[in-house]
Amino acid sequence: MALETSKVSTDILVVGSGSAGAMAAIKAQMAGADVLVVTKGPYPSGNSTKALAGYAAAFGHADERDNTDIHFGDVIRNGIGLSNQIMVKTWVNTICGLTEELRGWGMDLIRDDDKYNQRPWEGHTYPRMIHHHWSTGKYIMKALTAKSEEMGIKALSHTIIGGLFKDGERISGAWGFNYRSGEFYVIEAKAVIMTTGGYGAMYPIGDNVGAATGEGYAIAFDAGAEMIGMEFGHYLPTPVYPESMQVKFTFAGYINGLINEGNAKLRNKNGEEFFKEKFPETGATKLKMEELTRYIGEELLKGGGNKNGGIVFDLTDTPAAFSEHPRFARLWELADRAKVDLLETPLEVSTYPHDLVGGIKINERGETNVPGLFAAGEATGGSHGASRFGGSALSDCMVFGALGAEAAAVYARELNSQPGIADGDATAAADKIAGWRAKEKGNRTQS
Repeated sequence: MALETSKVSTDILVVGSGSAGAMAAIKAQMAGADVLVVTKGPYPSGNSTKALAGYAAAFGHADERDNTDIHFGDVIRNGIGLSNQIMVKTWVNTICGLTEELRGWGMDLIRDDDKYNQRPWEGHTYPRMIHHHWSTGKYIMKALTAKSEEMGIKALSHTIIGGLFKDGERISGAWGFNYRSGEFYVIEAKAVIMTTGGYGAMYPIGDNVGAATGEGYAIAFDAGAEMIGMEFGHYLPTPVYPESMQVKFTFAGYINGLINEGNAKLRNKNGEEFFKEKFPETGATKLKMEELTRYIGEELLKGGGNKNGGIVFDLTDTPAAFSEHPRFARLWELADRAKVDLLETPLEVSTYPHDLVGGIKINERGETNVPGLFAAGEATGGSHGASRFGGSALSDCMVFGALGAEAAAVYARELNSQPGIADGDATAAADKIAGWRAKEKGNRTQS
C-alpha cells in the first residue's frame, strides 16, 4: 500500500514537546518565526510533568546571602568540574528573569507575600528551590500549554521523527510519520530544535514516560552532531516488588527521607543492614542520593538482592505517625490502594536510569556543530558535567529551550532561501517506512 505523503514547510521545526520543546516553540514564535512542533504524544507532553519538588533559582528570597555566583559554584561542584562553565553561567543568570517572564504569562509559583517560597535541597548552599507544592512540573506544563494555546502554536501530535535531511552541511528538514494514521511527512525547515528528552523508557522499570526512548540522540548523531557526556547516567532507586507498588514518578525522596527521618533501613537478602559495613556509625543515613543509589547498585551486583531482585526497604521501625506526614503520606496511600501492608510485605527497591546527563553537545545559545541544528533539555549535554542534581532539570530545559529558540529564529531569518530536500533523500525515507510496514514480525533483541 502506497504511503500517504504530506509535505510541510516551516521556518523552525521543534522536535519534542516537554518544557524545553514548548518553551522553544513559544519563544521562536515570539521572535517572529513560523514554528511547527512534532511530538510523539499530544502537544505538549513529556517527562517534565514528572518533576515534583521545583527548580533552583537564586532569588535570595529564603536567604539573602544567596546569589547566582553561589548557584554557579554549586552546579560546577556537583558536576565534578566537568560542566561547560559558560553554559552554567548563562543558565543561572537567566533563570530568575525567565521565571518572572513566565509569571507574566500566568505561572504563579508559591510565594510568601512578594517573595518566592524557596525550599532547601541537597547540593544547594542555600534554599533556592521555587515550586508549586509537590507538582511543579505539571503546573509549569499547564502554564506553557495555556501560552501555546493563546499563541496558536502549530503541532503534529502522535508523530515520530525518523531522521533529518541536509542540504550539503546544512539542516534542511526532517521526515516522520503519524503512528496512528500512517501518514508520512516530509518537513522542510530552515532550522530544527531537538528537544526529545531522555532514554529511560528503554528500561523495564523507571519513572520516564513511554515516549522517552532516546532516538533523539541517534537522529542528531546520524546528522553529524557531536555528543558529550554519554557515559554519565543519573540513576535513582524505585520499587520493583510488589509489582502493584511500581510507580511512574520519582520515588527516591521517600527512601532517602524515611532513612534519615523515619528509621527505615535497607537490607540485603540475608537481612543484613549492609550499609553498616561501609559506614559503621551512620549506616545509610547522611548520604547524598547518588551515593545511596550507587551502593544499592553495588550490593545488587554482588548478589545481595532479595528473591524478587531488589534490596529490602524495611519500614518496620518507622513510627506510625509517618503515614500522615505531609511529605511521606502518599507512600502509605499507594500501599493501601495496592493492598500492601508495608510491615508484612517489605518493599524491594532497585536502581533505574532517571535521566541521561550527557547528550547532544550544544553551546550557551543551544547551537550544535551542525548548521541549522539546535537542541535543548535532556537531549543535550554539557551544562551538568558528570551529574545533574536536584532542582536543575526544569530550569535547564526552560533556559536553553528559550535561548536556543531565539538563536534559531535569528539563524532562520538570516537565510536567503529555504534549504532544499533532494527527491532521492525523501524517497529513501519513504522506502524505509514502507519496508517497516511490510514486515509481519518485528526484530527481537538478544538477551
